[in-house]
Parts: sequence; C-alpha cells; structure tokens
Amino acid sequence: LVTGAGAVGVVVVWFFSRHHMWAVTLQDFMGICLCINIVSMVRFTNLKACACLLCMALFYDVFWVFLSPLLFSSSVMIGVATGRGAPRNGTDDTPPTDTLPMLLEVPKVMDWAGGMTILGLGDIVLPSLLLSFALRADYLKKGVWTGGDYLT
Repeated sequence: LVTGAGAVGVVVVWFFSRHHMWAVTLQDFMGICLCINIVSMVRFTNLKACACLLCMALFYDVFWVFLSPLLFSSSVMIGVATGRGAPRNGTDDTPPTDTLPMLLEVPKVMDWAGGMTILGLGDIVLPSLLLSFALRADYLKKGVWTGGDYLT
C-alpha cells in the first residue's frame, strides 16, 4: 500500500512537471523500475532460447538503427524509442508534444556539445534476462562464487 502510494506520487509529480528538464530523472527512474519488474517476472528455462533471443535482437537492432536510415528518411528505431516518430515525407504532420519515450536519457556532462545519451529499455532488459537465467542456473547448481572463481 505504501509502495503503491509512492509510485502514484512519482507518476503524478512527473505528469505535472514532464516538460521541465529535471523530469528526465523521474522518467529514467520509472524506466528502471519497469526494467526491474520485467526481469523479475519473465523467466527463461533454456539457454538456447536466451541465446537465440539475444542474437535475433542484435540483428533487429542493427537493421532498425543503422540500416533503416538508408531506406527511410531517418532511423525508425530512434524515432520510436524517443517517442517522436519518424517524419513522414510529403506531409506536414508533426509528432505529438506529449510522448512517453521507452528509453533512458542521461545528460552528457563532460561533453563540449552537451545533449543527451539514450539507451533503449530493450537494451537493458534482454541482456538482463540472460544474466538472471545464468544466476538461477548457478544457484540451482549450488555453485559458490568467491572473488572471481567458481567453487562447486
């Protein structure tokens, strides 16, 4: 009950201050909480499924981030992740001003150009699923990890 009230409070504060620069911190916090929730709920039981998913996600990301600008006017993945969408050729449609990006935005502090660095939530969740599978497999194997060496 207390956690739910805290979560609603964070969302309400973010909603009313989402156009301020500091609201990115709350948005990143909510994104990290979403990633933790997904990783805690989804469980893989097979290493082949994890490896196959990560390989397919790699090719998917490479195509939509780096190859889609060759086919379209801009990177489709970046447009979707930032919530701005890709500009449509021949139309005057502007993307909506209120969007919910599915990424973490971190300001570049020591960069002369400034700006933000972005990291998609899928780039956090998918490797985390593999790590959680490996951790569960080690736990079930009853291996003990001490300082870099596995002792069985």
